[in-house]
Amino acid sequence: MSGNDGVAFVRCDALPTDLEVSAFGFARQRLVGVSSDREVVLDAGFPIRLHTSARTSGGAPRYLLYVWLYSVGAEGATGRPAWGPELEYDSYRFDERGEFALRMPEPGLYECEVRVTVLRDDRVGAGAIVNVTPRPRIDVRASDEEQVFELSIPQAAIEEALR
Repeated sequence: MSGNDGVAFVRCDALPTDLEVSAFGFARQRLVGVSSDREVVLDAGFPIRLHTSARTSGGAPRYLLYVWLYSVGAEGATGRPAWGPELEYDSYRFDERGEFALRMPEPGLYECEVRVTVLRDDRVGAGAIVNVTPRPRIDVRASDEEQVFELSIPQAAIEEALR
């Protein structure tokens, strides 16, 4: 992990070493044979837009709908997070139109874990996973053109998660 200045110090047993550099919203980059200080500039990730017709916020209780995205491996198993867990909820939630625009680190298959946060007056929230079976998956292509994916999220599943 880098600091706020974008600088990361990597300790390793031997040089040269291979590194994978990534950041939310940017394309992942693999560096082979690194043996000294290295400056890396990441390219922007692949633009996507998620859309749902479900209510993405509510007043009783006050809630926000958001999503975490996980890479799906060759065997179909869900892998590492590609978007969500390290960010504040405001930056990966659906807007009032049911849309959420972001950039993915690489092409491939991703599984969408839909979540809900109940907000209180002190801005402290309680969250839950919205049980959508099967979980929606999106297949992101290597393209600079925005790709739009429709997510079917039953309102009843949101209401259940809120309970």
